[in-house]
Amino acid sequence: MKRRSVAHAFSAQSLASFEPYVDLTLDKLIRRLDDFAATGEPFDIYFWFELFTMDLMGELALGDNFGVLEAGKPARYSKLVELSQRFANMSGMLPFGRNSVRVLSWVPVPYVQMLYRARLEYLDYARVALERRFTDAKRGKVALGGQQRQDIMQRFIDAWDPETGTKMGFDELRAETSSLMVAGASTGSVTMNWMTYYLCKNPAIKQSVITQLEEMFPENKAGNDPVPYTQLQHLSLLEHTELEVLRLHPPIGYAMPRDTPPQGAVIAGVYIPGGVAVGVPAASMGRNASIYPEPDHFEPDRWAGGGLGDVTKMKSCFLGFGYGTRQCIGRGVATQFVMKTMARVLLRYGVELEDPQLVLGTKEFTIQKPDRVYNVILRPRSNI
Repeated sequence: MKRRSVAHAFSAQSLASFEPYVDLTLDKLIRRLDDFAATGEPFDIYFWFELFTMDLMGELALGDNFGVLEAGKPARYSKLVELSQRFANMSGMLPFGRNSVRVLSWVPVPYVQMLYRARLEYLDYARVALERRFTDAKRGKVALGGQQRQDIMQRFIDAWDPETGTKMGFDELRAETSSLMVAGASTGSVTMNWMTYYLCKNPAIKQSVITQLEEMFPENKAGNDPVPYTQLQHLSLLEHTELEVLRLHPPIGYAMPRDTPPQGAVIAGVYIPGGVAVGVPAASMGRNASIYPEPDHFEPDRWAGGGLGDVTKMKSCFLGFGYGTRQCIGRGVATQFVMKTMARVLLRYGVELEDPQLVLGTKEFTIQKPDRVYNVILRPRSNI
């Protein structure tokens, strides 16, 4: 029921209503990056991507940002989001469905209990944010040009089941908005991190992306203005770069379990009885050589039919955003802000790795974060 109810919240019309919040938060990030570009000082760009996505998802899902971009450091509640993500990763790998959270809450391991308490505190924060929205609505409080906020939270509040006409209750709203916040904050920053890394390691591809951007936005070659997402959707190479990065480093790398049907199923030639939890890790599927030839090779053109694999088959096996009922319902939002951010950064700055010989790996299997802190150097492209 909930998936039917909230599907409209991510329609093309809804994405257009979210864009002012994306641009507002992205402007804050650009001001921060301008400071680094002015000095040429090496810095950890992934850290700033994390702050950006935290503020943006707070703006979209909870109706208020955390102020971490302006502060230049994580806030208490943004840390709770990260810990809640780690707890969600654990529960997502357990074969107990909705009971996984309850099972984990019983595990007498200090680290697990710390994550569980952080989750409860974060849910309470989400409750307060939702209550504030209802209170503001009663008082007639508005935002952004005198209009009612049209963020994800408001879309969820207005959503109704097309079959029953039922709206979500308060607890359902809290669960949906808080889950989206947790999912979007970390996965978006991870994706932008890997896009930056692979483009820096492949300067010819990076230059091709920049050339396409300049041809599409000849009046915005300095990246001074927001880049409209409707136009970015026609920029094939940047989109294929994102797909290739998600293939190599899906933000959620583990298997999302599904139960086999009562009659069982034959998987890869092996009969599996009914009612058994099975799953394929997205990180493993993305490097399956029978589907993706030269699987460890970064090649965005494979998605354009560039010779490395059958595009139809590759797309049918792509798990970067999950699949079926486990597909990320916020895929459109994530793609929107990732594409807009990367386009603006590439137009505005020359981006290089501080260490051109850097070989970056993953820190953990659940969230595909980099295995070390690394620095980039930005220069205004007008000076290059």
